[in-house]
Amino acid sequence: MVHSRYWRAPHSTYEGGYVFEIQPNQALREQLFSRNQLRRLPDAEVAKESRPCFAECPTWFAPKPLDQYEVWAYTDEPNSNFRLLIDKKTGQLFLADYQV
Repeated sequence: MVHSRYWRAPHSTYEGGYVFEIQPNQALREQLFSRNQLRRLPDAEVAKESRPCFAECPTWFAPKPLDQYEVWAYTDEPNSNFRLLIDKKTGQLFLADYQV
């Protein structure tokens, strides 16, 4: 783990989120894909995507243009805010999710 940030709002319902930066890690990558139904977003959809943070993303979170990442989302939860970004050159992993 290189960086992480969690947040939770003090409401009666759950509102919260996280962002992680993780060094290239083949074992974790294999677990993410074997335990989740993920689909890679096509380049045209990635071009329409904004950063997957509820508010402003930290400066360290996926700092390159989005086309420099493979962007993955849940197949079985199309309305989910979860995103996995994998740097195409370095293999660095960035994960983000939030619920409001």
